[in-house]
Amino acid sequence: MSRLTPLALLTGFMMSGNVAGENIGSQTGANITLNDGDILTGDATYSGGLYGVVNPYNQTGIVNLGRRAFINVTDADNYARGVVIWGNESQLSAEGLTLNISGNSALGINITGQDITADLGTGTTVNVTGTATASGILIRGASSLKAEALTVNLTGDSGFGLSVSNAGTRVDLGSGSTLSTQGRGSHAIRVHALNGRESSRRTSLTANQLTLNTTGDSAYGLNLQADSLANLGSGSTITTTGANAFGIWNFGELAADNLTINTTGSGSVGLEVRQNGVADIGPGSHV
Repeated sequence: MSRLTPLALLTGFMMSGNVAGENIGSQTGANITLNDGDILTGDATYSGGLYGVVNPYNQTGIVNLGRRAFINVTDADNYARGVVIWGNESQLSAEGLTLNISGNSALGINITGQDITADLGTGTTVNVTGTATASGILIRGASSLKAEALTVNLTGDSGFGLSVSNAGTRVDLGSGSTLSTQGRGSHAIRVHALNGRESSRRTSLTANQLTLNTTGDSAYGLNLQADSLANLGSGSTITTTGANAFGIWNFGELAADNLTINTTGSGSVGLEVRQNGVADIGPGSHV
């Protein structure tokens, strides 16, 4: 079990709004519960890299990460992972969670089983840095995720702040979420319906007052693929900095009011709609 200094524990106590927890190591199992304010430091390996929390394949369970817990995983030479949910129909919950994940490859939250229900509550923050590749949150398999005022900070090439994959997968980011990437070819958000089982539900992203920021050449604020839906509500802002970047690359169905898209860099495009894509951009929008 990893140990933190008294100063680190005091810092965790102060940052977590006077929620005092314990210093613990990696957790694995069908059912996992963290106490409010726990500080988890990844000290065990799974499939060749350090991890924080793993709900294993074929183990349906409930993973409750409590309120204002911290998950810290650093594995400079391997694949660092914060939270992995593999068990089909499992449930994940958290409130004000902070993840700090760093590695050669790094991933904050991976919801990879079928029909998983995830609720990250209000104010969860996901910080991910990868030398090779990195992603903040990956969700697939007709699973669902909801969060309010979510923050994702991603550093690494060819990664995703949030990737929503497979038919029927749904994400609701509530109001006031911010996803930022730094790296060539990275996406703040990608939504696509490819692969996976057939579903009567659309692959979808819903948000209001969403902020997407990308820094790096050939990056994407929102990459919306065919047979997928994105409703950005009102007051969303997308900003790209870098050459040949796209604010929105749309093959699907897009809706937004009072949308602002800012692009800086040669060859960059604010909004491009391709093939059968549809974009309903309402009053007060600026591209």
